[in-house]
Amino acid sequence: MRSTGRQAGTYLFAGPHWKGTVPKGITRVFRAETDFVGTLTRTQLNGSADIPALQALQAQYTLTPLSRFTGTAAPAAAPAVAWPVWDAGKAEGIGFIGYLNALLPFMPTVPSERAMMARFARIGIGPGVPFDPAKLDPAIRAAIEEGVASATKELKAKALTQTSSQGFFGTREELGPDYLTFRSMGALLGIYGNSSEEAIYASQQTGPDGQVLDGRKRWLLRFEPGQLPPVTEFWSVTMYNLPERLLVANPLNRYSIGDRTPGLKLGTDGSLETYIQNQDPGAAKPQTGCPPQPAPSSSWPACMAPRLQP
Repeated sequence: MRSTGRQAGTYLFAGPHWKGTVPKGITRVFRAETDFVGTLTRTQLNGSADIPALQALQAQYTLTPLSRFTGTAAPAAAPAVAWPVWDAGKAEGIGFIGYLNALLPFMPTVPSERAMMARFARIGIGPGVPFDPAKLDPAIRAAIEEGVASATKELKAKALTQTSSQGFFGTREELGPDYLTFRSMGALLGIYGNSSEEAIYASQQTGPDGQVLDGRKRWLLRFEPGQLPPVTEFWSVTMYNLPERLLVANPLNRYSIGDRTPGLKLGTDGSLETYIQNQDPGAAKPQTGCPPQPAPSSSWPACMAPRLQP
């Protein structure tokens, strides 16, 4: 990682209630504000021939209980949790409060949010509080549902205009005073994102006409000569579907194109053009360039000038 160095290390993940002494041999402690801690470990793969080396490196990654690391007695096992059954449709509306209440017991309230949580308690939001929308006063329920719909619409509209991940991932301090809005947009645009000190994700969600990109049309993503992403490590372009924001299946099993892609060819003028469409563009692909104000065409891709921030 850029922020912790490239050498091997032993890291301690500690929850909000841990009061122990950091043992010797720990490179760094990562503190979590909640009882939920996860790690998403990414390892670069340079083609199928690199798989044995990748697997050998992955075998060196270990997740060890602190008691085993220190050779001490293990703590009592955590009590079983009766997790609510997930219903994506329910979670999109007022039913989200039930899921929130089920999670709040594992999320100690931070001082800056105590006043906010006190207001939320007035409508039935709280750690482990049973929540049944049918038991609410009809006027209150209608107001909550209206608020949820309005906030969702506003959040999605604002998220759709974002072209960079800066400020969407990281600690509360890194996100600033409006961290709830920015963190919500980050969760909407893509979970498990790195903080800005680790990576920048540029996003192209709309076409030149301002509409959400349509997979039925053909697009051309062009980097002008000398204007490839100014990075020190690597860059890549990945296509996701909406609204799930998952990788798009394809016959080549290729899920990104970037500076590490074998056979990447620049144009005669030094530009790079990437065809984004649901059909193979074929071998004969003339370099088209980008007109000043391109528009989607049924005969050839429209251009999308990459909106990247350094």
